[in-house]
Amino acid sequence: MCCSGRSNLTEDIDILAKTKPDLCAVMVPRRDLFGRLSYENISFYRLNQDITRVMVNLSAVKVCSGSRVLMMLRPGYEFICVFFSLLRLGAVPIVIDSGLGLRKFFSCAERSKPEFVIGEKIAWVILKFHRLPTVKFILTKSKLWAKSSVSLAGDINGDSDPDAIAAVLFTSGSTGIPKGVIYRHRHFLAQLDILKKLYKFDEEAVDLTLLPVFMLFNPVLGRTTVLPEINPASPAKLDPKKFVQAAITSSATSSFGSPVLWKKIAKYCHMRDLILDQIKFIFLAGVSASSAVIKAIKKVAPNAEIHTPYGATEALPICDIEANEIISVADLENFGAGICVGYPVDGVRVMVIDVIDDVIVAMEDGLVLPTGSIGEIVVSGVAVTEEYDNLSVETSMAKIFDKNTIWHRTGDLGFFDQRGRLWFCGRKSERIEVGDEIYCTECIESLFVQHAAVERVALVKYKNSTAIQPAIAVLPRRGFFPKFFWQRRKFSTELRAIANKYPKTRAIKKFFFHRAFPVDVRHNSKINRGALSKNI
Repeated sequence: MCCSGRSNLTEDIDILAKTKPDLCAVMVPRRDLFGRLSYENISFYRLNQDITRVMVNLSAVKVCSGSRVLMMLRPGYEFICVFFSLLRLGAVPIVIDSGLGLRKFFSCAERSKPEFVIGEKIAWVILKFHRLPTVKFILTKSKLWAKSSVSLAGDINGDSDPDAIAAVLFTSGSTGIPKGVIYRHRHFLAQLDILKKLYKFDEEAVDLTLLPVFMLFNPVLGRTTVLPEINPASPAKLDPKKFVQAAITSSATSSFGSPVLWKKIAKYCHMRDLILDQIKFIFLAGVSASSAVIKAIKKVAPNAEIHTPYGATEALPICDIEANEIISVADLENFGAGICVGYPVDGVRVMVIDVIDDVIVAMEDGLVLPTGSIGEIVVSGVAVTEEYDNLSVETSMAKIFDKNTIWHRTGDLGFFDQRGRLWFCGRKSERIEVGDEIYCTECIESLFVQHAAVERVALVKYKNSTAIQPAIAVLPRRGFFPKFFWQRRKFSTELRAIANKYPKTRAIKKFFFHRAFPVDVRHNSKINRGALSKNI
C-alpha cells in the first residue's frame, strides 16, 4: 500500500490550507440564551495557522520530536489542533478514554510514561492527587493559544521518519485491561490510503461524527467536521433531538456512530415523522449492526449509503459490509450464524486459525482453519500495528511473528463462508465451553432478541453447584421488565421455548433479568459480559 510519498498526516492539512484556504474544516456549535443552535465555521487556513501556533508554543517549553505528551482535553476543536500540532512536531500524543474513571486512567497514564501533560485547568487539580513521576511540565489550553509568531515554525523540524512513533492510542479495555497501541506514522498513512480507496470520500462532505476519534481523520480527508454536542465519557446519553437539530442546521451529509446511538436516533425520527434525506453516508462501528437496526436507519435516512467497517484499535479497517448485504443475510443471522462483517479490504490479509489461549510463536501448518470452521480471526497488513506500549507479555499474546509478517490476533471468533465473507461470532474470551460444546456470544444471542419484549441479551456464565453452564442475561424493552416472580416465570418460559427450538441452545435453562447492562466506555455499546456473570 502506497503512502503517496507522505511522511506525516499533517502534510495533507497544510496542502488543503494552501489549495482550499476558505473550505470549512470544523464547525463549532454555539447555543444562545434561548437554546438556538448556530455554528462557528473554521476554515482550513485558520486550522493550519492554529496548529502551527500551538506547535511553536509547544516547542517553547521544550516539547520536541519523541516527547511523550498525555492529552487530558475534551474532544473538540482544541483537541484536534493539539493532536496535529504534536504530530507535526514529531512528539507522541497519548490518548486515553476519559470514561475509564480516574483509577484506570492514571494506571494507563503511568504505564505510558508521559513527559508533558496538556489539559483543562482541572488537570492541575487532578494531578496534585494523582502524581505522574515522569511528567516534567503541565500545560493548559491558555498557554498553548498564547500569541506567537507563526513564522517561527520554519525553524522547528519534526521527525519525518514514517517508522517513528506517531501516537499511543488506548483500547477501551472492554474485555481486559486498556492497552496502549503504538501507532507509527506509516500506520496512519496506510489507514488513510485504505479509507480513501475503499469509500471514495467526497472531499467537501460535512461529517457529524459521534465517535471523537474519527474527527481526527476528517481534516486529512478534506472533510468538514461538525463537532457533536455529546459527552465523550457517556455517549449513550446522546440527546437525539440535539443530533437531529445539528444534522439539519449544519446540512450534514455523513455521520459516524455506533448502532446503539443510531438506533436511538432512528426511533426519535420515526416517532416524529422526521426524514434526514440530506445524509448520504452513514458509518456504524463499535458493535455489530443487526439487519433490524439497518432497516430502521434506512427508513429515516433513505438516501444514505450505510457501511459497517469491522476492525479494532490495533487494526482498522479489516473488513467492510454495506447495508443491503447485511439485510440479505438476515435470515442466517437470525438462525445463529453470527454477524456477517463482509469482505477483507484491499491491503489487509485475514485468516481464521485454531482457538489457542497461549502464545503462538509461528504460523505453523495446520493452524489455519478451512472455510466454515470457527476459530480466531487474525490479520496482517500495512495498517496493522505491531506492539503495545510497555506491555511485552500482552504483545506476545496478541502477535504472531511469522518470518517477515506480523499477524495481529484480534481475540475475535469467526469463520469464512463459501463466498469469502467473514462472519463474527463473538469474543474469544467470552466463549463458554461445556464439554465438547463451544457457545459463542453472537451465535447464541441473536436467537433470543427475536422475542418482542427483549431489547438486548448477553450470553453469560452461570455456576451451579457442580459446574459452569451457559445462561442468558436479558435486558427487556421499556415497560416489559418482569417485576413479580410469576412475570419472570412466564418470561423465562417463553425464552426457554426459543432455546428448545435450536440444538445449540437447548442446554440453556437459566435466564436473568436486568434493568441495564454494563458497557464499554468508548461506544457505550459492547456488553461487559464478565461483569454480568459476576452479578447473577
